[in-house]
Amino acid sequence: MRFCSSGSEAVHAAIRIARAATGRWKVARFEGHYHGWLDTIYIGESPDAERPAAPAAPGTRGQPRSALADVIVLPWNDPDALAAAMHIYRGQIAAVILEPILCNTGVIPPRPGFVEAIREWCDRVGAVLIFDEVITGFRVALGGAQSLLGIRPDLTVFGKAVANGFPLSVVGGRRDLMEHIASGAVLHGGTYNGNLPAMAAARATLDALSADGGAVYGGITDTGRSLMDGLRRAGAEAGVPVLVQGVGPVFHMWISNRPSIDEPRTARTEGRSSTRCSPRRCCAAACGRSRADVVPSPPPTPPSTSRGPCAPRGRRSRKCATLCRPSHRVRTGTRRMIQGGTAPPWPSECWGRPFAPNDSGIRPAAPATGATS
Repeated sequence: MRFCSSGSEAVHAAIRIARAATGRWKVARFEGHYHGWLDTIYIGESPDAERPAAPAAPGTRGQPRSALADVIVLPWNDPDALAAAMHIYRGQIAAVILEPILCNTGVIPPRPGFVEAIREWCDRVGAVLIFDEVITGFRVALGGAQSLLGIRPDLTVFGKAVANGFPLSVVGGRRDLMEHIASGAVLHGGTYNGNLPAMAAARATLDALSADGGAVYGGITDTGRSLMDGLRRAGAEAGVPVLVQGVGPVFHMWISNRPSIDEPRTARTEGRSSTRCSPRRCCAAACGRSRADVVPSPPPTPPSTSRGPCAPRGRRSRKCATLCRPSHRVRTGTRRMIQGGTAPPWPSECWGRPFAPNDSGIRPAAPATGATS
């Protein structure tokens, strides 16, 4: 195995290994999955939902279309499209990369037999199957999502939980594939690869998770399922249709009447309506508390274009300008909260600005249609 500092780097290394091992260039990936921000794998939404496989399109400004010339995008959980892609790109695919349980666009497990079909496809044509377990690895189970699905990929990418949040990612897999790096045929470099603090954190994390045969995962799963059940009860109490879907340690909630969601396009659009569930009411129901037990938040400060009394005639003093900068407020507020303080670090006279903080000291986000835990 090899070590990096982020999931994006490890994915890049895995794809390079696959291309070197197969002598091919094309990489198949799935709509809605996320494999990092680098130009060669980050994609925008496919413009044509009817095509079984589509060329990848850039997903951000500054990303050259040429970087994605060898990336094709398949719909998730669509066995017919998968079969068509097998025929269209016969003998051209170097690697197929996927989140074994899709967590980037809601939480959408694979349909029965879908990942098995991908595994069979890769075996038949000699392509490398890559599981991106940056989210699911060491979170859903000690053996990751692949242990729950019972399917072994050729290469796996880990991150996040592997070092309990320290900047570490891992790529590993079949010995014959990793030998391409060990022999020097494939370059993998990086100043901070395998840095000692991150490796020590990973060692301590994996020792804790693997103690007693991974017994801690029973509690993690039970807690997650209890929270999922509580959210369903909260929705029923509030009269709001709620769909909670996942595996316990990771799940997603939509405001929806659907019994389930199994493809990313629906996951992105479902719940976009005027119906909203009160967070405090739902949280109280999920925790088994009465609404009266929940302390209401103070009334929000009305929006204003005023610069505050410290800035007469539309001009702010240097002190106010510094304290009112979003970057300063977030950075200083985080430090103050870590140190145990309760008051936000910016002056009250600046609260009337359009970027005014709420009672928690964090800028309110736009209403979301769902949330992944």
